[in-house]
Amino acid sequence: MAAQLALPEFCFMEANNPDQNPPVTVIVVMGLPGSGKSYLAVRLAKAIGSQYLSSSQIRNTIPEPHLYDLHSKDKIYHEMCRQMEHYLRKGLAIVLDATFYRKRFRDWFQEKAADYHVPLYFIETVAAEHIIRERLQKLRNGNDAAYEVYLKLKRHSEYLTENHLILHTDRLSVTEMLNMARAYVGK
Repeated sequence: MAAQLALPEFCFMEANNPDQNPPVTVIVVMGLPGSGKSYLAVRLAKAIGSQYLSSSQIRNTIPEPHLYDLHSKDKIYHEMCRQMEHYLRKGLAIVLDATFYRKRFRDWFQEKAADYHVPLYFIETVAAEHIIRERLQKLRNGNDAAYEVYLKLKRHSEYLTENHLILHTDRLSVTEMLNMARAYVGK
């Protein structure tokens, strides 16, 4: 069994109002690199007073040379699921930010949320490919996912078939996206 990482402080954001935690839910903001998922996920977590956890933050704590190979991704998603469980045990709502491009990754989180009788919502971010390419040329927030990684993940993506909210980040304002996301998850 792989060693478990300590929960680093930077992997979550404090709720806006710590005296008033939101109902426990798991919100998965998913999408390919450059789709705007992190941009939305950080703002959504803050808007609803939820914890925030990102696969990019976890990736940055794992000292491996091939951080985008399947073995490394398995480790990252397992660690993310473990950290999600930590917050669920504490009764805290959480927004997860990752590509979730494989069905089995999504299944792990759905099963864990079901173990805790906690609703899980999927929100998918999408954008036109030329916009994604432009976004990825401007490396933001330490996320090193380049256009080649985007193309590889796009080829290997297993599309979500369950009901979920799709947000076009290149067509909607952040306010519109937050309002739609909040309405979708009932917050």
